[in-house]
Amino acid sequence: MGRRELRRRAVIEKRPTVRLGLVGAGRWGKNYISTIATLPHVTLCRLASRSDQAQNLVGLQCAVSTDWRGIIDADDLDGLVLAVPPQVQVEIALHAIKAKLPVLLEKPMAINTDDAVRLRDTAARHNVPLMVDHIYLFHHAFQALKQEASRHGPIRKIRSVGGNSGPYRSTLPPLWDWAPHDVAMCLDLLDEFPHTVQAHRLHTQGKGEVYSITLDFPSGAQANITTGNGMTQKTREMVVECDEGSWLFDDLMPNKLIRIRPDEPITVHISNEAPLSATLQAFVNTLNGHPPARSGANFSAKVVAVISEAAKQMN
Repeated sequence: MGRRELRRRAVIEKRPTVRLGLVGAGRWGKNYISTIATLPHVTLCRLASRSDQAQNLVGLQCAVSTDWRGIIDADDLDGLVLAVPPQVQVEIALHAIKAKLPVLLEKPMAINTDDAVRLRDTAARHNVPLMVDHIYLFHHAFQALKQEASRHGPIRKIRSVGGNSGPYRSTLPPLWDWAPHDVAMCLDLLDEFPHTVQAHRLHTQGKGEVYSITLDFPSGAQANITTGNGMTQKTREMVVECDEGSWLFDDLMPNKLIRIRPDEPITVHISNEAPLSATLQAFVNTLNGHPPARSGANFSAKVVAVISEAAKQMN
């Protein structure tokens, strides 16, 4: 048994401070840095970044290097968080998994099914936790929506709209940037894989594109998704219709979850914990021996499979 596996067992048994490493200090990496600082019994010990300002972001208590291999090979971390583009993170994640280091990846876990399956199978073969930051799965309004749907189901129809005017990334096609949110929420709510995927490009506006994706599930439920970076404004809403009621999750409204009623909508009260905090806490819980989070390797590979099929139809 290696030193890292012994350390992981010590984490489970004694619950000391969890030591995390981070690769990437861009916009999302900075969010990770500030959020990790708020978590109890969690410390960011190592950062890999090429930014000249990296050390200023984390302070002297965190070792900074430009080489991600160095922070993995140092063999003193309990988990690794990646804040890099999907095309880059596959190699890093595979290296970490083979070093027996649990990893939290960005969404999507990959932009093709081959890489997603390779990550899933490598994590299973080495028995290493792999989690993907499908952040809306950890949003308290979405969690409350799941509970409501489970009590008033089954779910018959989902309508999900999510996107913005931009961003226009050179590192990630807009379909792969935006669709993982909607697809992950639909798969999580229905807990089944669609038997048909239909997709087409609705329109192109400047550098932005908007897509329509329809998922039909074995249970008879259907999900209609509109997503992309060619919208006129930021949107994140989902309507879920069940046998015994309908709910609206709107992340941009003060009341983020309401039950839709003909007379008067009913607000569902939720926690105001930030979704990224909940995501990181779920990852830390996994390191402490809790069951794997919903957005693990198997689930996240299914999200990639759905979007791959959608991309194939549009290409």
